[in-house]
Amino acid sequence: MLTACGGESGDEPAATDAPSAVHAPNPLISPLAPLSSSPVSAQQQTHYANSGETLLLKEPEANPRTMQGFSNLGSTCYANATLKFLVHSIGTKPLVQHLNALAATGDAAQREAAQNFVQLIENSYSETAPSRQELENFFASLQKLPAFSSLNDAGMLNFPLVGRQQDANEFLMKLSQAFELRTLYTGGLVLQNDANAFKTSEEYANILQPASASDTLQEILDRTQPSAWQFKLRGKTRYLTVRMENAVNGALVSNRNFNFNQTVQLQVATADGKRMTTLTLEPREVVEFRGSDNAGHYLAYVKDGKWFQHDDEQVTALDQMPSIDNVRLINFIITKIESRY
Repeated sequence: MLTACGGESGDEPAATDAPSAVHAPNPLISPLAPLSSSPVSAQQQTHYANSGETLLLKEPEANPRTMQGFSNLGSTCYANATLKFLVHSIGTKPLVQHLNALAATGDAAQREAAQNFVQLIENSYSETAPSRQELENFFASLQKLPAFSSLNDAGMLNFPLVGRQQDANEFLMKLSQAFELRTLYTGGLVLQNDANAFKTSEEYANILQPASASDTLQEILDRTQPSAWQFKLRGKTRYLTVRMENAVNGALVSNRNFNFNQTVQLQVATADGKRMTTLTLEPREVVEFRGSDNAGHYLAYVKDGKWFQHDDEQVTALDQMPSIDNVRLINFIITKIESRY
């Protein structure tokens, strides 16, 4: 039976007073390179006079080392999974550059949290996993930021980061607010209001909802209106981040028919409908939730050449991505753009 994130009392290794591990210099960041708007080669870009064009986009470079596991400090699986999703989907280089800029210009609390976040990212790609002390320092500095420090009427934290299981989607939104991540999302495909997609004002992810448990990812995308997507062919749009809303008529539906080992296609259009574009999307990062709100567990999956499952400290290479019942977050990269008039 699944236990609450972090396990039963006594299952989680106790923190020790041992000094933090010394991390070997890491190659960091030979990071995930941003996808280029340039075609891979002249042969891979085909122009059709007055009719459209096809672009094959460069693959992101795989990191030379897979991200290390994170210790569970007490119901922090939601944070561990979301952090893996976030770092891998944005890419280490742009995220570290952004955080260093915040560290140089922010207030004392933001500076401390940004510096601790940078250290956590760098150590995630070193030969030795981040220590419990490093994770504790990061969460402690994060808790001081306005997005995480609000109190309820009883004077208790509304969103304690350690010791209580939280929602991964909410944590991602709060991270976005705390570190101004919206400014990094200029390459993200954005869905405008669409009755079929349940778009809200959330600033980091587009919300999609299955109609039934038999839905595939392709069927869900097909129900969105092409003109509802904000897309510029010559812009920087290179990825799509999705939050799944899996409650249909009040009942939770399974996502078991989602196949993360194959690409899907999305139809987008200009506002005037004169240009239609087909985007080929490849899943690269996924967050899964297992169990119930009171006894559940979060895992992350990232694709670096092959899929890796991140389950707190445990990182496992997979032959292929497994079926998942409850998907919370998905990030796709755009690998092909086909435009026609």
